[in-house]
Amino acid sequence: MDTEYLKTQLGSCLTQCLSEVSQKRPADPIEYIAQWLYKHIENKKCELQTVADAENLIKEKENFEKEEEIREKMRIEKEQLAKEREERKKAEQAAQEAAASLAPVQENEEEVGAEESPAGESGANEQQAAEPAAPTEGEEQQETEEKEPEPQAEDDAAEEAPAEDGEEKAE
Repeated sequence: MDTEYLKTQLGSCLTQCLSEVSQKRPADPIEYIAQWLYKHIENKKCELQTVADAENLIKEKENFEKEEEIREKMRIEKEQLAKEREERKKAEQAAQEAAASLAPVQENEEEVGAEESPAGESGANEQQAAEPAAPTEGEEQQETEEKEPEPQAEDDAAEEAPAEDGEEKAE
């Protein structure tokens, strides 16, 4: 059991260390092995850091590529918006030039009233301008009152006044 542990944990490390000691034959082999093991730990940490840095570099490259794609899309969208803005301006200018080149139109009073009404009622007002509309009940009453003044109201007022004062009728 102990040999298995040593083989898995220290096997490759110790075999490399001992082979190097046998090749170099240092004056103090135990000190050499101790220093070699410390250096080995530093080397392993450095290898792990290098692998982690490589993975981070790959992730950063992917993120950079995604950001570049987004920037490119935004640039293209910005150009399209600028073109659309220019087209709208050109269309507005063309519409203004077309409106300026048209002869002025004289409007009737009915048409002016129709234009001043809210947008939802403009279609109904245009039809009313084309065809005379039937008067409503309120309008009929106003027309009849304007045409025929009520003589009865004047007569009643004249009769009541002398009756109260006791004077004769003026008429």
